[in-house]
Amino acid sequence: MPLKIYGDIVVRLAGAAGGADTARLTVIRDVGVVGDPKGAVSAGGPADAAGLAILPGLVRYEEVFGPGEIGHALRVTVRAANGYVYPASHRAGSTTGALPMGARLRLKASRNLSTFTPEVQKIFRAMQRYGLIVADNGTDMYVSGTYDTRWNNDVLNPAFRALTANDFEVIQLGVQPLAAPSNLRILDQ
Repeated sequence: MPLKIYGDIVVRLAGAAGGADTARLTVIRDVGVVGDPKGAVSAGGPADAAGLAILPGLVRYEEVFGPGEIGHALRVTVRAANGYVYPASHRAGSTTGALPMGARLRLKASRNLSTFTPEVQKIFRAMQRYGLIVADNGTDMYVSGTYDTRWNNDVLNPAFRALTANDFEVIQLGVQPLAAPSNLRILDQ
């Protein structure tokens, strides 16, 4: 089955004249077929170190400030990784004791969210319900959002800093898909 990957790329130019300092590009790439172990990364597509599409795991401004809840897992980065598990298809490190790419974390249901703004509570509820997927190397526990000048980092940054690793639990280190293609390998830690 042919597989396409969609990505949203925003470029910000420093000091651009006339206020035209941003450009948005949506990239659509053919990345082979379902089960291609090289996937989007080999095609040069908008994928992260885990081989996952970036856009589906981003927090979007419209989700946070619109009606309803966020209905998907969020991507998260970690400083070091050790191998990979499904849904990831690529390794990005071999640090003993580190989580693998593709690991699923969840904000514990017992974490009190009442002290945060309603918008931050909505993001954190998505972390409790759908969790986080380890998707890339970078700053520990860094959750990404789409580029939008309306984000208020003076609210978001302190809220995210208030969470600690003890607020999360590992809920899944990979799962075998029901109909895994024969050439897809699920690697254990």
